[in-house]
Amino acid sequence: MTTVTRDIDTNINDILPVPLYQVGNPLIDDMLTPTNSLLFGSLDRTSMSNGKNATVGNGENIQVAIDTMFKSGGGTVYILPGTYVLQKDINVPSGVFLEGVNRDNTIIDCNLAYKINMSGEVTYLTGTVSITNGTTTVTGSGTAWTSNLVGNEIFLDGYYYPIVSVTSTTELELSYSYDGTTLSGADYLIASLVRNPKLRNLTVHNATGTAIQIHYVFEPIIDDLQVYGSGIGIDFSYVVFARYLSANYENGINTSMSHVAGFKIDWSSFDYSFVGAGLVLDNCQDSTIFDSGIVHNFTNGIEFTDCKNVKILSSSMSNNGTNGVHFISGNSDIQFIAVSIKENLSDGIRLTDSTDRTSLSTSSIVDNGGSVS
Repeated sequence: MTTVTRDIDTNINDILPVPLYQVGNPLIDDMLTPTNSLLFGSLDRTSMSNGKNATVGNGENIQVAIDTMFKSGGGTVYILPGTYVLQKDINVPSGVFLEGVNRDNTIIDCNLAYKINMSGEVTYLTGTVSITNGTTTVTGSGTAWTSNLVGNEIFLDGYYYPIVSVTSTTELELSYSYDGTTLSGADYLIASLVRNPKLRNLTVHNATGTAIQIHYVFEPIIDDLQVYGSGIGIDFSYVVFARYLSANYENGINTSMSHVAGFKIDWSSFDYSFVGAGLVLDNCQDSTIFDSGIVHNFTNGIEFTDCKNVKILSSSMSNNGTNGVHFISGNSDIQFIAVSIKENLSDGIRLTDSTDRTSLSTSSIVDNGGSVS
């Protein structure tokens, strides 16, 4: 049985940025009735909405409120203070913001088996592709593309391009010119993306696996979260233009990013991992980390594999169990500006293989087991 506890009782109009009124729309009334209990059982409903905002409190159904906002064209689901124990995953679609009233008092307990999921869907990935910079025609090898893929987006050299037409099983057209590196026989994927979802002012914890999953997404926003006590705190995969502000600590791995481009991390922490690194970056590019701490992790502070053009500014990678920074392989054009890398058990920065054009400026690397190797 799911339990919901309310930490405070308050007037909703005192804590939300817009006035709300009692639901009077028959569709929303029907959607939020206890018979639709995906998450929270059959307690009394007290939701409110003004068409673009809904409020979820004691006994309410978060997923139904999210789905209602999505069907109305997008909006914000506000979660009142309390501890919400999941019985299923929460799925956040395009254009929906899930926002707690207060980060420290609005708590999502993943109940070991569940997560918050902001993810699109892969629709095709068989074969390889070739395309020339400045053109719109993608040629496939071993592909069987159909017109059903029109409107989906193809992931090429780190970014998504909308598919405007499929002219044969081995040829499709992009809606605008490809501006990446010319590709020949390259891996790719085609996906139906989630666009512009947002999580804000929440604590999320207690997942054996991943607490928050963000896969195949365009412009997700993570704003003022606290994520702890999970196998992986936040897992990004095939995401572009993420905005990230979160405190992540005491997860197996605090945050993992694979094939993520154009992200901005600001005022965040990745601390006290209990299995792996604080922040794992794999095939990431064109991104920036500002004013963040990556400290006291079980192994490395940050791990880089096949990354390019990433800047780390005014951040600390210290007191980690192995290295402050570990360049594993295939990296280029990584810049450190005004960072502190100190008191790591092994090296401050470890260069294992094929990492080129790494630069440090106005930075301190001191008191590490091996400093730089």
